[in-house]
This record gives sequence, C-alpha cells and structure tokens, in this order.
Amino acid sequence: MIIKWSLMALTAGSTAGIGLFIFGSMNNFREWSGKSYPFFTGTAFVLMLTGLVIHIMGLGTPSNLLGMLSHITTGFSMATIGTVLLVVLLFIIAIRSSMGKSTPKWMPIFGFILSVCVCYGLSLVYTKASRPALNHWFIPLYIAAVTCLSGSYGHIFFRRPYFRSGAVVRFMFLAMTISAVAGFLINLKIIDTADRYLNMQIINSNMAWCFYGGTVIIGLGGPLMAELALKFSKRGRIFTLAGWIGTFIGSISFFTIINILG
Repeated sequence: MIIKWSLMALTAGSTAGIGLFIFGSMNNFREWSGKSYPFFTGTAFVLMLTGLVIHIMGLGTPSNLLGMLSHITTGFSMATIGTVLLVVLLFIIAIRSSMGKSTPKWMPIFGFILSVCVCYGLSLVYTKASRPALNHWFIPLYIAAVTCLSGSYGHIFFRRPYFRSGAVVRFMFLAMTISAVAGFLINLKIIDTADRYLNMQIINSNMAWCFYGGTVIIGLGGPLMAELALKFSKRGRIFTLAGWIGTFIGSISFFTIINILG
C-alpha cells in the first residue's frame, strides 16, 4: 500500500502537539491561575498547524476536502475538524498571552475534549475492521499512550513537573506504549492467520529497519534512556529531550507500518 504521508504528517503533528498542550495547560487544572505558557502554546500550535497544512495539501483539491468534511462521523473528518479547532484555540490563547491576559478556565477544558476527539478520530482511521491485523485495541492504546508520554517528557524538559507522582505517571504511559507495541506484534503473528506470512515478511524483512529500528529501539529506547537518566543523573532532565524525540520518531515508524499493512 502507498504510504499516505499527508495523513502521517497530521498524525505526528497532532499527537505531539496535543501532548504538549495537555501537560502545558495542566497548571490551569491544578491552580486555576489562568496562566498560559508561551512555549507549550507556541510549540503545540506550530506542530499541529504544520501537520494540518500538509494534510490538507495532500488531499489535492478543495472538492476532496469538502467531500471528506461532509462525512462528519468518519475518523478523517473528526481528526481534521478537531485539529482545526485546536489550532484556532491555541492561536486565541497565544494572542491573549501576548496581550497579558489570562487564559479563561474553559479553554483548557475545551481543548482537552477536542484532544480526545482527535485521538479517537485517528484511532478510527488506523483501525480497519476488514483487516484482522489492524482491528484491535492496541492501536488506540498506542495513540493515547504515545501522546501522553511525549507530552510528559516535553513538559519536564522545559519546566519542572507539577506532580510529585510524575515518575509513576510516566512509567504508566511507558508501560502502555510497550504493551501496545508488543500486543501489535503478537497480533500479527497469531490472530491474522490469512495474511500471517505477508505480515511477518513486511515486519521481518522489507520494513524491519522501520519497525524494530524506529518503533522499538528508538521509540521505546529513548523513553527508557530518559527514565534512567532522571533516576540516576543530576542532569537527567536534559535527557528527557531524547524521550520526546524518541516517542516522536517511534510513532512515525509505527504508523508507517500500519499504512503499509493496510
């Protein structure tokens, strides 16, 4: 199958941007101070806007875009519309921040709801009922886990975590990511009996560098390195950048494999 790079751009930009937005706006839920942090807002805005623009350009013509948006219940429409609304919301927050105004309490709550809708829409896009290899809950689990994991590392790198239990929360997200990748691989070997040979040929030969190198070694090794550095090094916070980059590259590799299998 031809890889849909425009969809990949939307997925990568949305998941990375949503993670930063959720953890960057966590102060609003904890202290209700109304403060906004320009880095999280700006970086999330750039990531999501870039992915959205590439996705829209990849559709080719305005008629294709209108045709996609006319089916609101599809995953493509939910992910696209949700990302558009999030980009607008982040732009409004950035403008208010530049004017010295606080962020209203409803904005991070509304943004969180939109973030859930976008992740759910992406889950519908990549989960295919006609393909047993892609019809399971490991794909939605991976999307949710990698979004939160990347956001937590970006949050630590540029700012101290708010919660003392942050290590426990990160370990939970990392365990979810590892479980999703392991479950995905086991499902390819056991469940999809009709195309088992083709699936494993793609994973073990043609795209082994992508799955084992990108998704497993970089995508899981980066967060593990960050956790070890945070545990044993006084300057471990610097290594959280490796965790953020690792989850970003790992997610791109994972969804590339899904595109090929689909």
